[in-house]
Amino acid sequence: MSKRTFAVIITLLCSFCIGQALAGGIVLQRTRVIYDASRKEAALPVANKGAETPYLLQSWVDNIDGTS
Repeated sequence: MSKRTFAVIITLLCSFCIGQALAGGIVLQRTRVIYDASRKEAALPVANKGAETPYLLQSWVDNIDGTS
């Protein structure tokens, strides 16, 4: 398999994953959050695009060793 064919296959697979993520009804307005370490919080805008059913979102941040 050539590198070009491999790149096309990977691109198609990634595009299918993105489409499924957007179909869920929850849309994140950003892909990264950069915050000041001296502050205790950072905002991440989220849109609930569920036309018929609203969706509930839960999130958390864990330390690298698995403790919260």
